[in-house]
Amino acid sequence: MSEAKKSMVKELTEKVHQGVREVFETGKYKEFLQSISNLHNFSVRNIALVRAQNPNAKMIAGYNQWLEKGRQVQRSERAIKILAPTTRKVYAPAVDEKGQPVLDESGKQKTEAKKVPSFIPVSVFDVDQTKGDPIPYLGPLIGNVKQFE
Repeated sequence: MSEAKKSMVKELTEKVHQGVREVFETGKYKEFLQSISNLHNFSVRNIALVRAQNPNAKMIAGYNQWLEKGRQVQRSERAIKILAPTTRKVYAPAVDEKGQPVLDESGKQKTEAKKVPSFIPVSVFDVDQTKGDPIPYLGPLIGNVKQFE
C-alpha cells in the first residue's frame, strides 16, 4: 500500500475515534442512532466517518452507484471518505505444518503468497450532493408509526 493511502487510512481511523468520542461525550447518541437508521448498510465505523464529514447525510453511495440510479454527482461536491474492506497479496516465507522453513531444490527458502485483510479509502457521496431521477425515501426509520402511511 502506498504511503499516501496509509496516511489517509490513518487519518480516517483517527476521525472514527473522534466521532465515537463525540457521540458518547456530547450526548449525541440519539443523532447517531438516527444516522444508523438512514445508513444501515454501513458499519458503525463508516457511519462515524460519514457523520464526521457530513452530519446531515441521509443516503450515501459511490459515484458509479449514483450513475446506475440515474443520478449525477454535482460539480465541485467534496467526496465523503470511508474505509472499504479489501484483501491484498503479501509474500511471506513458506513454512510447513511444524513451522519449519520450506526449501526449494537449491536450498533457498520458498515464499508463498497470502491474502491479508486490509482497508482502503473509498469516496462516496450523499444523495443531497447529486441531482437526477428521484430516489424513493421513506424518511427516518425511527419515530412514530403514523409517519409511514
